[in-house]
Amino acid sequence: MVLEYFAIEIDLRTAGNFVHNITLTNPKEANGAVLYYLAIGDQADDHLRTRLLLVDHLLKEPTFSALRTKEQLGYVVQSMMWYRSSALGFVIRIQSERHPAYVEKRIETFLESYRAEIAGMNIEEFKKQRKGLIDKQRQRLENLNEEASRFWYHIESGYYDFTRRALFLHFQ
Repeated sequence: MVLEYFAIEIDLRTAGNFVHNITLTNPKEANGAVLYYLAIGDQADDHLRTRLLLVDHLLKEPTFSALRTKEQLGYVVQSMMWYRSSALGFVIRIQSERHPAYVEKRIETFLESYRAEIAGMNIEEFKKQRKGLIDKQRQRLENLNEEASRFWYHIESGYYDFTRRALFLHFQ
């Protein structure tokens, strides 16, 4: 199996829909991938980052459940916050045998439907979800690998904010 990796840079200061198509070297390859990126703002904005962490917490399980389990869109279905340099975003990544345009449309449909669900969430459920996130952030790391991964993520992002977790708990 040959894994092709590439990276492109796009100026996200203007709104738009950017699609990057590549021709695979193996014409029999049935898999494609969609990296659905929503640019949110500057990761130096602590309040914005904290709110996005809550959105990430709210979407993680429903994204997998709806797009992987129910719709069976692909082998890999992930949602996550995305930090790079000063940019803060949210990503849904799907590897699938289905056409990327179809996968993208299903992601958009899911986000629209879940937006309505979050907007209609009662205060008790919201507090329960918020408490779940706070409890998760307070959990101690279980091993050196988890700690190294967390630090490495800060280094990779270029932000070097090793106290981000404590700051989140401050804004709760």
